[in-house]
Amino acid sequence: MKLSRRDEILLYLSERPREFRDVMPLGSSQQGVAEALGQARTVISMICTDLELAGLLEVRKAHVDGLSYRVRCYVLTPKAEPFVRLAEQRLKLLEAQAELSDLLSSIPLPFRADK
Repeated sequence: MKLSRRDEILLYLSERPREFRDVMPLGSSQQGVAEALGQARTVISMICTDLELAGLLEVRKAHVDGLSYRVRCYVLTPKAEPFVRLAEQRLKLLEAQAELSDLLSSIPLPFRADK
């Protein structure tokens, strides 16, 4: 099991600026999010559009470090905070499940009399 793309985007953007600036970091752009998460920009765009419609994300064209033109950038709104916390909890749960699975797989199986 793994995190949903929506949760991945929320967690990633929670580590980026929370307000728009004159020049945004590349990581706040559609391209930066797509590259960081290993997803196509179209996938990021569709999910971010849904997040924007839900009021969790603000989208604007902005100047980005190193680019001479403006691109779509994302900033989480305060309304996104509880959803970010839920995504963090789901991530911790998945990490704990993976750790438990590793631990269980390291325990030798008991001797079987039928073999």
